[in-house]
Amino acid sequence: MSRDKFLNNYMLGLFPHIQRTGSQIGGEAAFTEDFLESMNPDSPGVTAEEIIDNPKEFKNLRNKAFKDTYGQDFVDQLRRHKYLGSGAFGAVFEDPDDPTKVFKAQRLETPSEVARAEREVETQLKAAEMNRAPRIHAVETSILKPEGMDVLRALHKGSEDFQPTLHVTEMDRVDTVDSQGGFDKILNQHMKSKGIDTTPLSMRYENPEDYERRSNDPEELKVFQTKRDLNRKKALGLAQLKLDLADKGIDHHDLDHGGFDRAEHMMYDPKSSRMKALDYGVAQLYDHKHNLHEHSKNLNIKNSEDKNYTAEQHLEHFLDHKFLAVTDGLDALGNKEESDIFSDIYNEMGEDYIAKEDLINQGREIVGEALPVDAELQMRKGKKTGYTYGKMSNPSVNQILTDINPTDNDPDLKYDERFPEPAKYKNLDYLNKKDKSDKKYEGVEDLLKKLRR
Repeated sequence: MSRDKFLNNYMLGLFPHIQRTGSQIGGEAAFTEDFLESMNPDSPGVTAEEIIDNPKEFKNLRNKAFKDTYGQDFVDQLRRHKYLGSGAFGAVFEDPDDPTKVFKAQRLETPSEVARAEREVETQLKAAEMNRAPRIHAVETSILKPEGMDVLRALHKGSEDFQPTLHVTEMDRVDTVDSQGGFDKILNQHMKSKGIDTTPLSMRYENPEDYERRSNDPEELKVFQTKRDLNRKKALGLAQLKLDLADKGIDHHDLDHGGFDRAEHMMYDPKSSRMKALDYGVAQLYDHKHNLHEHSKNLNIKNSEDKNYTAEQHLEHFLDHKFLAVTDGLDALGNKEESDIFSDIYNEMGEDYIAKEDLINQGREIVGEALPVDAELQMRKGKKTGYTYGKMSNPSVNQILTDINPTDNDPDLKYDERFPEPAKYKNLDYLNKKDKSDKKYEGVEDLLKKLRR
């Protein structure tokens, strides 16, 4: 059995079960369950869960199901091709002839799927040029004989002459964050390599008094701060990845959702804090210069029917995407106050996309030029409150002038154990002030530079 025939059978028969169950073993068990049921449809058969729970019989039953369905050659090829994972559109295998490479196999069943696969390759090639994605070595396509649903799909208008296509992309093999156990494991191993004990305090000390004492020990606080710094560096690396991709018109669109990282789509080196991305199947590719140009033309067109609203929508989405990456980068650097102000200014600009583009370019330069060491925040205690700043973010201008380096006696600033941190915009809002000649603001910028370096 050729590789292409094996992959076609795999994508048609086994892959849908893997997608439904979320794992290869689950997919194989579900395929076997369906096979056994087809052999005796009138009698209740074993379930996929029961098949998995009996490892001794599982392999034999699975091989019989595959052999009787596709032949012994399929079983041999399955053994030869190590399955590594799958996404929404295809399965990834280790190259049996070169373990430093992998290939992604997709069965494309409509013209739109062919266009998507071609766009995926084009997008990854652009990202790889910046060393932000695995290198692609080859792309192979072959026309397949229509089977099953292919015949029905061909009846649809526009698909009469279309034949299913096997699409195989060969690329470098990489270790994803997911394959290494997740970000926490990677960061903990990095800390251990530097001789830092990452064992939780509750596991190191049985006596509650020792636990409380150690949790306030300056050396222990440094350990906590180191872990926070590493997480900030990771967040900075992700923001810089998104901005680099955006420079090529790429919105990956599948790196993080709802605060959760898609670890299976990321590669991360904690030593350099550099991040890469893979699986560009749902990535969007924008012609940003063209969309900006169309927007400029729209401004001079009075008749709304003649305006290019599609370009306008793409422009707005792409600017919002870059805006979020910039604010994420500013937050990672500990500059929460600046991030908030940046957001307020951006949102106030409304549909002035030219002004938004200029603002984002300024923010992109700041985040892009930042070094990992810039995400290592300095912890400082307030002279009035005793609150330790710099754990999660840098202090605000107000906090510096009213607590860390107070310039006047503020009777309203009182210590509260529940909310020890003074209000960020209380009394002084230097970055938003309109009258820059006001003497009480003199020296604030120099003070900030001195305290934050």
